Formats: sequence, C-alpha cells, structure tokens
Amino acid sequence: MTIHQITKFCFLLAISLAIVSCTFGPKPAPSGRPSLEEMLLDAGFVKNTADTPEKMARISKEIQRKVIPVQTEDQIYYIYADADFCQCLYVGSESAFQRFEDLIYRNDLKRSTCIDERLRSNQAEPWREFGHLGELCRDR
Repeated sequence: MTIHQITKFCFLLAISLAIVSCTFGPKPAPSGRPSLEEMLLDAGFVKNTADTPEKMARISKEIQRKVIPVQTEDQIYYIYADADFCQCLYVGSESAFQRFEDLIYRNDLKRSTCIDERLRSNQAEPWREFGHLGELCRDR
C-alpha cells in the first residue's frame, strides 16, 4: 500500500467510526419533565385542532406558545395557541389554569416562559371559528 492509500483508508475509517458513534452512541437522558402541552392536558385544557383556514388564521393572530387570559362577556378563559407545530388551540377554565400553574411550579419552570399575563378582550363573537370558548373547554 502507498502512503496515499493508507491516508485515504484512515480518513474513511475515522469518518465511519464517527457516523457509527453518533448512530449507536449514548442517547441523552430524558429530562423527566413533561412537555408544556402534556401539562396543559393534565391540567384540564382541551386541545382544538385548527382544521380550517379560518381557524388557522385565528390562532396565528395570538401570542404563540404561551398561555394567555381571554375575557369574554361572562368569564375569563385561558388559551394556548400553536400555529407552527401542532396547529391547535388549547382552551382552559380558571380552575384548569390554576392546576397548570401548579404543574409549572412542581416542574420548576419559569412562569414567564409559559404564561403571558396581558388580558385579551374578545367581546364580539368570541372565537367564532372555533365556537364559543366555554364550549371548547371542560372543567374537572
């Protein structure tokens, strides 16, 4: 074998070992912390899919991936809009939101990364594309 062939062989061997170690090497340990979406469901929020262009347009207008309070004519609901990943809207009642806050605390998450405190007012035909917010959430 020539020096050029040996160098080429060593280079290919190194690349192959790197690929194998990435594929079969140790995987990072799971954090054990539930995702934000899992916590929303566990707290009692209801997931509503944006399955029409109107629904997608509606959730795209909201702050993304943070729980926000929405004032309707008769009460406050909490929504979590995700136009990019699940293309859905989670809706929860006051008690569901309180359970969600408890889950944030128990999982040692920063409240400000999960919740936007600014109240939204949707008096006129609230969330017409999805139906009234109260019809979209259940309470435990």
